[in-house]
Amino acid sequence: MSRNRSHLFIAFVALWAAGCAAAPPAGRVIHQEGEAGKVESFVRLDPAKEPASFSHPAGVTPERMKEILSGVTVQWHAGLLSAIFSRTPRRAFTDSEASMLATHLSRALAEATPQEAAVFYLNAPETGESARVTSGGVYVRDDKLVLMLANYHYVVTWSDQSTGKSPVSPKTARQNPLYSFPEGDYRLIPGPGQTLLGGNPSVMGRLFGKPSRGLVVDMTAPAAMAEPAPERPAPPPPPPSPAVSTLEEKLRTLKKLHDDGLITDEDYEKKKQELLEAF
Repeated sequence: MSRNRSHLFIAFVALWAAGCAAAPPAGRVIHQEGEAGKVESFVRLDPAKEPASFSHPAGVTPERMKEILSGVTVQWHAGLLSAIFSRTPRRAFTDSEASMLATHLSRALAEATPQEAAVFYLNAPETGESARVTSGGVYVRDDKLVLMLANYHYVVTWSDQSTGKSPVSPKTARQNPLYSFPEGDYRLIPGPGQTLLGGNPSVMGRLFGKPSRGLVVDMTAPAAMAEPAPERPAPPPPPPSPAVSTLEEKLRTLKKLHDDGLITDEDYEKKKQELLEAF
């Protein structure tokens, strides 16, 4: 593990420790929508419990942040067989989720101190009796952005949401978005310009190891460009202007002029010879 990667991993551990703390960190709310115990989303700045020094405040535009979030993919993983016969990866965030989070995470990173990281929490309805929780955090260290996806579509019941008695209650993730619920059956799939925090696993590690919840994005890499629009075909050349007349027509015209006495015999023969030579 490189020195830079090691520093990123230590920072992740500091944030993870904050997420597992019993008492909720005293975070600064950047954005909140909805109501606790119901459908809700928020972005907050939380302090790391262990010493950490991030490259904050950081300037990550909403457009770049949305691109990063839109490029996060996950794959359901529920044991050895599913690791071998994996399902098709899917985007972790919908377009609306990526747009909303990008706006507020960009602002959060711009306002963060070196000891704070931006965290997020999404609680969306699943059925009338349950909801699904997605939560995690983002921080910048040097030229790397690290995104932690602590929970992804973890299904809980509304009763757990309201009482908070279960250890996997949404209340736990709401207080500490970096707390990972047990048995989260998914893994992050790194894309172009992305690596897993701690390094991409070997085949054996992918089959038997614990999936990484951190994704490292190289901010020095050029942004992924959208596919260029297909070039418009060049307009067809204009049809050639019709010739004034063919050689035969010209000769007929010349003969008629001669027959009508409009040109002399000498002029007729001379012009006729020119036309034939040009042909």
